[in-house]
Amino acid sequence: MLYIFVDIKIDSLHLLNTIEKNFEKGPLALLSTIQFVSTIQQIASDLQNLGYNIEIPQAKPLSPGETLGCTSPKIKNSQRVVFIGDGRFHLESAMIANPTLEFFRYI
Repeated sequence: MLYIFVDIKIDSLHLLNTIEKNFEKGPLALLSTIQFVSTIQQIASDLQNLGYNIEIPQAKPLSPGETLGCTSPKIKNSQRVVFIGDGRFHLESAMIANPTLEFFRYI
């Protein structure tokens, strides 16, 4: 089997500004599908510099922040999660794995 990783570029500055305008500073988890994992890594340090305590959870063997199908990480240190991706399937998997948290979808 051959895996081809696709990295979809989005306007990370818009995402950063959207988070800053809609979420108070403090703990915040970031999740996505594999196409947007590089975006999560890119904005995490910027958000930390703005005063957010960013959590990027991992369910091995997936990449940090990645949700794939029914494989979703447990989020330990945040009550709010920003999920970057389209559709609902992967988001709902993360919500089922973390039923007490608030989820917000970007895209």
